[in-house]
Amino acid sequence: MALYQKQKTLTDILEEEGLLNKKQIEELTEETLRKKRKKGELFKTLVQKYGLKEEDLAYSLAKQFGCPYFDLKKHKEKPEAELLKKIPKSWAKRHLALPLKVENNELTITMADPTNILVLDELAVRTGMKIQKVVSTSSDILEAIETFYLGKSAVDIGEVMEEIDARYLQVEKIEIEDKDVTEESAPIVKLVNSFIAEARKRGASDVHIEPTETGMIVRYRIDGILKDIYNIPKHAQNALISRVKIMTDLDIAEHRRPQDGRINFKKYGNLDIDLRVGISPMLYGEKIVMRILDKAVSIMNLDRMGFSQDNLERYRAMIHKPYGMILHVGPTGSGKTTTLYSALSEINSRDVNIQTAEDPVEYTLSGINQLQVRSNIGVTFASALRSFLRQDPDIIMVGEIRDFETAQIAVEAALTGHLVFSTLHTNDAAGTVVRLLDMGIEPFLAASSILCVVAQRLVRRICESCKVSYLATKEELAGLGLTIKEDKIKLYKGKGCPDCDGTGYKGRLGIHEVLTMNEELKNLILKRASSDEIKEEAMRSGMKSLYEDALVKMASGITTPQEVMRVTMEAV
Repeated sequence: MALYQKQKTLTDILEEEGLLNKKQIEELTEETLRKKRKKGELFKTLVQKYGLKEEDLAYSLAKQFGCPYFDLKKHKEKPEAELLKKIPKSWAKRHLALPLKVENNELTITMADPTNILVLDELAVRTGMKIQKVVSTSSDILEAIETFYLGKSAVDIGEVMEEIDARYLQVEKIEIEDKDVTEESAPIVKLVNSFIAEARKRGASDVHIEPTETGMIVRYRIDGILKDIYNIPKHAQNALISRVKIMTDLDIAEHRRPQDGRINFKKYGNLDIDLRVGISPMLYGEKIVMRILDKAVSIMNLDRMGFSQDNLERYRAMIHKPYGMILHVGPTGSGKTTTLYSALSEINSRDVNIQTAEDPVEYTLSGINQLQVRSNIGVTFASALRSFLRQDPDIIMVGEIRDFETAQIAVEAALTGHLVFSTLHTNDAAGTVVRLLDMGIEPFLAASSILCVVAQRLVRRICESCKVSYLATKEELAGLGLTIKEDKIKLYKGKGCPDCDGTGYKGRLGIHEVLTMNEELKNLILKRASSDEIKEEAMRSGMKSLYEDALVKMASGITTPQEVMRVTMEAV
C-alpha cells in the first residue's frame, strides 16, 4: 500500500530555505497564514514584518505547490497581441496574473499567488485553453504588465524627447493646477514619469537632474555609482523643474532658495514608491535630486546583510541586550538605515514597545511606532526622545545624533533601562567614541552606555551572469595597494553583460567592523584615549577592520580588488 506523503507547508519551506528562524515560525502558524491569505495580507506581512525578499517568497510558494519560479526580469519576449486582447490589462493587474505564451493550446500564466484557483478557472473559461501556472513576484508582474500592454504608461523616452523638441514646450504650459496637467497635454509629464519608472526598473537609488550651460543631464546612481543616462534640451528645463515642483507641492515661483519635499509616485504612475526630493539653485539653474524609497523592497534579514559569521554573532548578541546604546556609523548612503531596520525587524515582537524618530521615515515597519521629525515645527530628535521616555518604551531608535542635546538624552536613556539605536557620521567605529566625547558627553557616561559600534560601507558585488576567474599577480595587486605572499592568486571579476549594463557589477553588500565594549576599552575611554589607541585595543579584542572584512569578501569571489580599494582606501 502506498504511503500518503503530506504536502509541505509554506512555513516548512521557509524554514528549510533559512528564510525564517524558529521564533518567527512559531509566530507564523498555518492558521495565521490562512487568515492573512484570506484577507490578502499574507505577502505584505511576510515581506514587511519578517524581512523576506519578494523573490524568495515567490520561489518558496512555487516550491510548495510544485510549479516553476519564473524570473520576469530576464523575460524579454512580449506575449502575442491577440492573447493580451483576451485578457484585459485591468484584469491582469487586479489578479496579479500575466499571460506569457501559448503552445499546443496550453496557456502559460505567471501569478503572484498560485493558490488562487478561481483565477485559473476563469482563465480556462475565458481562453478555452489548458492553463499552466508559474510563479513570479507581484512587483515584477506589475512592471511587466505596464511594459507589455499598450497604453499611456508604456512610454518611449526617445519619442517623448522628440515630442518636446517638436513642440518647444514653454513653462506656461505646465505652470497650472496639477489636475489640469495630463499626459496627453504635456509630454514633459510623460518624461518625468518615465525617468522615475526607468530608474526604479534599473535598480537606481537616486535620480540626479543637473542643469548645464546647454541643457540638463539626467544621471542615475546605480550600485553607488552615478551614470549619465539622458541629455534634456535647454528649452525644456524650466518646464521639467516646474513639473517636479508641482508633484512635490513646492513653490514653483521660488528659484533662489533650496526646497525639499516628497512625492508619492503611486498618485502619478503605477509604481508604489516614494521619492525624497531636494531642489537647489545652481549656476545654470536648479538641480533636482530624487532619492527612491521603493516600498516593494523588503527589509532584509540580518543574515543577508553581508556580515561575516563572527561579526554577525557579535552584533546579534548586542541587539538582544535589555539596555545600552548601539551606534551605526558611516557616510550617507552606506547602508546604516537598512541595517538598523533589519535589526529592529529581528527583535520586534508584541511584548516590547519600539519607538523610532526618523528624518525621513523611509519604510514603514509593522508593529513599530515611527515618528517623522519635523524641525520646522519644533519636532526634533531631542524633543522626540524626551516624548518617547514618557511613553514607556523598551527600545528606541533615533535616526541620527547630530548635537549634544540629542546625544545626552540618548545616553541617559541607555543608562536607565532602554535599548537605544542610533547613527553618527564618522569614518570608523573607534572614531565614534571620540566624536561623542567631543560633543560633550562625559567619558564615564560614554563608557557605561555604549554596547556596540558598527562601522559600515557598501561594496559592489560581481555580476553572477558574467563572473569569471583570473590569476592576479603580486605586481598587479601592489599597484592597487594590496600585498600578497604568493606570486599569483585566483580572484574574480565581471566581464560585463546586459544583466549588469556592461559594468561587471550587480548589487551591493555591506562590509563591517563591529566594536563591542569590554573593560579594557572602557578604561581607555575614561582616560580620553585617541581613536588610534581605541582601535588598536578593539582589534586585539577580535574586531576586524573594514579593510580586512572587504579582503575576505574579495578572496571569496564576491567583489574585486578595485572595489575594495575604492571603498576602503581610507581604512588601509
